[in-house]
Amino acid sequence: PGSPSGSITKPSSWTGGSIFAVNQKYTVLPGITVCGGTPFCFSEDPAPWGVPGLGNFSASFHVNDTLVYTVSKHTLKMGISFVDHHAHGALASANPEGKYSFQAHSPTSTGNALADMYTGVIDSYQEGAYGPNGAPINGVGWNRSHRQDYEPFIQDDWKVDRKLTLNLGLRYYYYTPQSDVSIPLCLCPITPNRVQRVNEVDDVSADGQGQAGIRRGCGWRRSPTRGKGGAGGRCPTRRRSRW
Repeated sequence: PGSPSGSITKPSSWTGGSIFAVNQKYTVLPGITVCGGTPFCFSEDPAPWGVPGLGNFSASFHVNDTLVYTVSKHTLKMGISFVDHHAHGALASANPEGKYSFQAHSPTSTGNALADMYTGVIDSYQEGAYGPNGAPINGVGWNRSHRQDYEPFIQDDWKVDRKLTLNLGLRYYYYTPQSDVSIPLCLCPITPNRVQRVNEVDDVSADGQGQAGIRRGCGWRRSPTRGKGGAGGRCPTRRRSRW
């Protein structure tokens, strides 16, 4: 159902309070779920995380390049794969403006969830706040993580004869530290609505991670039959990430 006033902000007559004092700054209406004792169900959330248009975001940029060189019976392949990861996400487990649930389960329910909503018989209410170490300090809390992956590799395809080809390759996987791109220990406004995010030193990984991978394979051909086989594995060379 649409708002009769055409707005998702709380009217001046709004009397619903907040569980956490840090969430009193949010002016959007809480979400609702209505389902029970009715031939229909619906759920409305006017502004996830307290701000219209704010949501989780993830994007990756990939680049691959390979050089091939053939000499005698050997075909050498070498190259690198690069991935740049970016992700923005909320740190609170529930919306800071809250969410009411009307499901006709309350002992004082009318038996109809819609009637319960109009008469104020609430089944449950949820509200979240970002609180490292158990102390709510902000409504949402916003994480802007960044990580890069580098994967150089080299491979030799040795054509022993026209029927048999052997493969041997090595690939190294290096993952940079996953970290928050904002300034640690800083309350930084990210929207005009004054939603703020908080960084903690422990929210940032200290070290990257590297792994080496070896691949072995062979190919056999005898007309009209062809066969291929291979095996590979990885071994960590550095693993101290706290993520």
